[in-house]
Amino acid sequence: MAKLAADKPVGVGLVGCGNFARITHLPNLHQSALAELRWVCDLDEDRRTEAAGLSGAEVTAEAKDLWNDPAVEAVVIAVRDDQQAPLCAEALKAGKKVYLEKPGGGSPEEIERLLAIEESCQSKVWMGFQKRFSPAYQEAKRLLDLDGGAKNLFLRMTDDAWRWAIGYPPGALMRIDVCHFFDLARWYTNAEIASVYAIRSRPDDDSLLLQMTNGVPVSLIFSGHGTMDMPKERMEAISERGGVVVEDYVEVGAFGYSGEDSRRTFPGVLRKDLPKEAAEWLQGQGAAGLRKLRRKAWQARQKLNHLAEGEDLTEEERAWARIIPNFLRDQGWRSSLEAFLASVRRPCEEFPAAGLTDAKSAAEAAIAARLSQESGEIQHLATLPAAAAGYSG
Repeated sequence: MAKLAADKPVGVGLVGCGNFARITHLPNLHQSALAELRWVCDLDEDRRTEAAGLSGAEVTAEAKDLWNDPAVEAVVIAVRDDQQAPLCAEALKAGKKVYLEKPGGGSPEEIERLLAIEESCQSKVWMGFQKRFSPAYQEAKRLLDLDGGAKNLFLRMTDDAWRWAIGYPPGALMRIDVCHFFDLARWYTNAEIASVYAIRSRPDDDSLLLQMTNGVPVSLIFSGHGTMDMPKERMEAISERGGVVVEDYVEVGAFGYSGEDSRRTFPGVLRKDLPKEAAEWLQGQGAAGLRKLRRKAWQARQKLNHLAEGEDLTEEERAWARIIPNFLRDQGWRSSLEAFLASVRRPCEEFPAAGLTDAKSAAEAAIAARLSQESGEIQHLATLPAAAAGYSG
């Protein structure tokens, strides 16, 4: 997106300085010409101190310091899911524009209350379903829409959540991570989710079949029991007479489209501390390059975790062991944040991102999936409120 050099940067506060925020939002805000990062807020002193050192912003443990600063026009909320809705409500009431990380709340009812506050404040919450802004996914959407849209869609996600999701109850990833897939299903098919059928072999090993309101079937496979060297995400879609395959955000294959490249690669997210070989693999090598990077980073991490007494890693091996490959694919984090900042400065009639209504749809789909797993029956979204009264998912 073009920089708005003539405009004054947006005063921004970041609430939540965990690993995700420090790896994604913090550097993206720091590097953006559209943002002036004024505050970082976190309850943990070490996290907020580290974030402040990386950004030069003011530091606080109290979100009200951001609400009370008139120079803060927008806030990015990147806290755990159980804290998101209350902080979003406070920010809206304080007159701030909000970029809210997914899932946005613990239940559809909680998000519904946010929608009422949003309307009363005449504002618009920008949801962190940023995968819509991924260059690879946007290219896939463009190709599909040229040929009648997706008629059959498959989405797979394999993650090592058993390692990073400590503190979440078993099965929680259906709500806090698979919500991305529910959003992508609606975005790719240009339709709503009509019904959900879901089965699982164990918590966080799930297969789902969605029926969209336009009749399109969407198959979802999710597992939190993989390893870091395994490709995380894959998308396949069939259009009217052709199809698209997206490999882990770095490669798009197009089939049956006249005049279109059959294969396009997309660079990963380059960081200054990457080993030279890793940076080379992320530029133009597509899925093959990312697979090599994943494998070498995983091997270095395994070696670090199983050092015998007296053993040590070389400096290069330690650099590889620090790599988290999932953060090196362009999932649209920076593009989404830049678009949010631009919308704060120049509001537009057409809202290009996901909002709270999209978060509510994802939350309802997650509840339907859980109910389907428990009952063994298809769950229809139209009758979900009565069937799921008091059910948090």
